Parts: sequence; structure tokens; C-alpha cells
Amino acid sequence: MIIHAYLFELRAIQPFLFATGKLRDIVSASELIDYLCTEPLAKVLEICKLTDYHLSELSPRCAGGVFYLLIEDAEKVRQFSHLWPLAVAELVPGVEQVHVCAQGDSARSAMAKGLSQLQTARNYHTVQHPSASPLAMRSPRTGYVATERDHGEPVDAATAVKRAFVRPQHSKNLTSRFCEEQALNWPDNFEENSAPQKRFPLAKDNLVGLVHADGNAIGEVLLVLSEATQALDKETYVRLYREFSDGLDRATCDAARLACQLVLVPEIASHSVIPARPLVLGGDDLTVLIKASLALPFTVQFIKQFEINTALFLKSLKASMQANGVEPSVQNRLPEKLTACAGIAYMKHSQPFYQGYELAESLCNRAKNQSRLALKHPKDAMPSSLSFHKIQGSLADDADHLFQLEQVTSSGLELALPVYGINPGQGLPSYEALIALASCFGPGRLNEKRLRSIATLLHSDVQLAQKDYLRWRSLSAKPFAKQLGEFDDALKDLVGPISGDLPANAAKSQSPLADILSYISIHGHLASEE
Repeated sequence: MIIHAYLFELRAIQPFLFATGKLRDIVSASELIDYLCTEPLAKVLEICKLTDYHLSELSPRCAGGVFYLLIEDAEKVRQFSHLWPLAVAELVPGVEQVHVCAQGDSARSAMAKGLSQLQTARNYHTVQHPSASPLAMRSPRTGYVATERDHGEPVDAATAVKRAFVRPQHSKNLTSRFCEEQALNWPDNFEENSAPQKRFPLAKDNLVGLVHADGNAIGEVLLVLSEATQALDKETYVRLYREFSDGLDRATCDAARLACQLVLVPEIASHSVIPARPLVLGGDDLTVLIKASLALPFTVQFIKQFEINTALFLKSLKASMQANGVEPSVQNRLPEKLTACAGIAYMKHSQPFYQGYELAESLCNRAKNQSRLALKHPKDAMPSSLSFHKIQGSLADDADHLFQLEQVTSSGLELALPVYGINPGQGLPSYEALIALASCFGPGRLNEKRLRSIATLLHSDVQLAQKDYLRWRSLSAKPFAKQLGEFDDALKDLVGPISGDLPANAAKSQSPLADILSYISIHGHLASEE
């Protein structure tokens, strides 16, 4: 019997989300993307007489703008492959879509061919409509060709769709998956003259944290799953893949919900406004805009909960494999849990969110690379970690370039650490040691003002910076001896043996100085006067 596989995914979602830079448009775009594979997909499947395939065991995956179908009727596949792309182009103009059809004599072979074709299809860019003539009016916010006016402002087709979209009340939206409390208000703008129950709560510095988190080693689990399903029939093959897809999605949503309850709900502002706005939530991905001072604790809590929840779903997946006769040697290759890495870009709310997202994603990739380097054995699980950067000047979207530009002095000293581990004892500097280091400063404790000038001097005059640092230690030695000892202990936890004349490891040329100062400024620690 010939099995037909139809594979679909949206690409270039980020430009669609962040095109105008307005939070209200970003929120509508994220809800629209999230909504696409629910009721609209169900309607097109119904038209093609494929109602049994929506969100059922006949579809190996359906979430986050991605779905796969395994269908035996070639004519229905042909009809659907023609109708669905047209519906997507109408609902979410401006988003690239990739879709392929493949066939095989089994579900596994059809999917294998489809995934291979999908990999190739991702390299081709689709034509975007409407195309612009030289005389066409452009949207001033996006640069795309304008198709209509919104309150006198020329807007492109994608922006018009976002602003017109209202998600049906019966549809479970992003915020309800993020937090189930109905009485909360979710902000959708930063304008001071807007309704207070819709305004994003900010501190005086107007900073927000753009967090992007991503699971590790998902591909390795899929390889095990592929081997486990080699000899299984179509129904069991699809069921196991769907159990993995749904289980991972559920673990991510549960982790976000628990992190929200533990970190965000206690910090709810006036008018019951929660200080965050989820933008992407599903699969193993999370992207959220959050009040700057809560970004780090929320991210840490999310990653910890992600590890706990994925351990539960992988245990269930292993039991399903066992029940379907999968060899124990294959079952045992599943990891006990999944880990995750994250990037946090701290930025002004007036700065371009698209570049902020690119930086957060780059920071996340940086954390993944550092976690991979920390592995003592290739088969060990990658440790969970995070990387963050507070944007001081121009906004760059590449973490490594920005690190070299701002954090590496002319002498080669690195003033920030590339990554912080979530769990102790995994070969990475701990975020808890960074917090312990920052807690040495504040009223009645050490003064960080001198350290700020030292950080600046290190870029121009290392010897003068050393003299300033030694003088700071001398002035602090008597009145704050305990705090100075705590400072040295936390510093050693982060970088190892420290040099005598700088807050750094001389052998590694590493210092967390910039990270300490960023942490203090974001979390509002005040310096005491010496």
C-alpha cells in the first residue's frame, strides 16, 4: 500500500512578528500564527474530506505552524496540497511557507522521504505578494508595499491582517496556556496615554527582557524514535510520534505556566497587569517579553521546570515503546530528561524588537555551544545554561560580535562570561554565584561605583585600573571585611583562582565584572556611600 506524506511548516516567522515594532502588532501576529493550525486547518481538512486527520493519531505532528499528515488517498492529498497554501497566504501574508508531498510503501519511508525533501525545500524562498512597482506607496513602518490605510497610515497586507485579527473567544490562546488565571490583564502596548490595564509595566529605566529558550538534543530523541518505529505498523508509528510531539509541547507549556505562577504572578502590577507577554510557546520553544528585573529568575525557573516535565513525558514515552514491543536496548537510549538553553537580551522598549529577538536567539545559540564544550563525555546530556546581554549602545544581532566589541579589552581580558549554568557541578559557572557576587553590593555593603570606573579604565589603561581596584579593596577592607570575603569567594566560584590586582582569573583572562554591574543595574541594587 502506498502512503502519502504531506509536510508543512511556516518559515521567517520572526520578521512577520516584529515587522512594525509595535507591541500590539507583535501580540496579534503571535496569536495569528498560533491559531493557524487549529480552526483554519480543521476547516480546510473538512473541505478536502480529511476531518479524521486533524489533531488525531493520523497526524504525527501538529503544533506551532508545523504539521505532518499521512494519507492513503492520493487525490485528497493533491486537493489539500493545492488548497492549504492558498488559505495560508490569505490568512498570514508575508510569512514563508514550505510544503512537500512524498510517498512510500510505509509510513516510515514516506516520512523519511518527506523530511529529506523538506530540508531541501527550506533553501528556496517563495515569492511574496503583492509585488511592488516603482511607484507603489510603502508602509513607513515595514517598507513593504502598502495595500490600505489604517487611521491614515499606509499599511502593508500583513500589518492589515494583524490589526484586523481577533481570536475567537472559544479558542485557547497563548496567554491562557501561559497562565490560566482569568482575572489577569495582559499588556499589549507601552504608550503612556493608553489604558492602564493594557500598558506594559516598566521600571524607571524602561528596560525589558526579551527571552528566547530552546530545548537541547531533540534531534537525538527523534533518532531513537526513528529506530524504535522501524518495524511498527502505520498506526503505532504515528501514535508514538504524536505522543512525542504532544508530550514535548505539553512539557514546555507546563514549565512556562509553573514559572509564571512562581515568578510573575507574585509581581503583578496595579490593575492586575502581569509584567510579561508571551510571543511563542510550543514545541520546545519559548519566546517572551518580560519586565527586565524578572527575566533572569523567570528563565531559570522555566528551564528547571522544563527538565522536570520532560523527565515525566520521556518516562511515559519509554513505557509506550515497551508496550509496543520496542527492544529494551533502543528504549534505554532515550535520555532521562531534556535540558534547555536560553538567551536574554535586555533592551529599551523603544529599540527594534526584531533585532532584540535576533540577539536573544544568538545568545541562546552561544549558551548551547558553551554547554556542548562543557561535556566531559559526548554521550552525556548537555547542561542547561543561559547567556544574557544588556544593550548599552548600538543594537547588534550577533552575540559573539557584540561580545568582542563591548566586553573584550585591548589587552584580551574578557569582562563578561559567555554562559551561566542552571545546575551546579556541570562544568559551567553558576548563575547562583553571580547573584551571590551581586548581593555583596548595596546599602551598608560594598560600593559598585568604583567598579564601574574600573571597568571603563580596563579598556584604556590596565595599570591605572589595577591601582584603582587595589585602592577600592583597601578602602573596603576594614568597614566591609565580611562582604569583601564573600565577594572573593563568589568570584572564585565563577572564574577559579583570581589575580591579586584585578577581579579576574589571570590565566583565563576572564572576569564577570560587566555581568555584575549589569545585574545590579537591572535588579535595582543601590550602592552604599563609602
